[in-house]
Amino acid sequence: LSLEGWERLLVMIREYHQKRAAELRAPFQSCIVWHGGEPMLLPLSYYERVVDLQHRLLGDEALARGEFFNTVQTNLYTLPEDTLDLFQREGFQLGVSMDVVGGVRLTAGGKETEDRVVQNMDRLRRRGIAFGAILVLAAHTCPNITVAYDFYESIGINVRVLPLFQAPLNTPGASFAVTAQQMIDAL
Repeated sequence: LSLEGWERLLVMIREYHQKRAAELRAPFQSCIVWHGGEPMLLPLSYYERVVDLQHRLLGDEALARGEFFNTVQTNLYTLPEDTLDLFQREGFQLGVSMDVVGGVRLTAGGKETEDRVVQNMDRLRRRGIAFGAILVLAAHTCPNITVAYDFYESIGINVRVLPLFQAPLNTPGASFAVTAQQMIDAL
C-alpha cells in the first residue's frame, strides 16, 4: 500500500472510529491489522513512515490511550531486531501463523521453518511482546491437532484454529486439501 493509500485509509479509520465512539458513548478501540504476503519482510523505513502518519492523523494521545493499535499477522520466520524495537515502542501486537507440524511451510530452499519460528517466538517472549497463534486446520494438521494444541498450551500462548475451507488452492488434489468432515472429526 502506498503512503498516499495509507493516508486515505487512516483518515477513514479515524472518521469511523469517531462516529462509532459517539454512537457507543464509550471508549472504543480500532485495530489496524497488517497481513497479506509477509509483513515482516517490509523494511523498517516503511513501518516508520506509516507509524508517523498514524501519529499525525490519529493523534499521539489517542494512540497512547490505546484507541488505535496495530497487529501484524506473520509466519515469524523473519524477525528483524530494529523492527521489533519499533513494535515494542509502538505497542504492536503479533499473530503468528505456525502449524507446528513440519513439512508444509518451507523456505524457498525447501527447509522446514518451525524451529526458526519457535526461536523467534522465544525472542518475542523474552522482550515481553504480546502475541497469539493461528493454526490452519488442513490435511497436515487435522491428524496432529492435539500435538499443536499441546505445544501452544505448554508455552502459554493462545491459539486460534482457522479451518481451511474453500480457498482457491484447496482443491481435491492439493496436498493440504481437507473436507469439512475431516475437520469436524479432528476437532
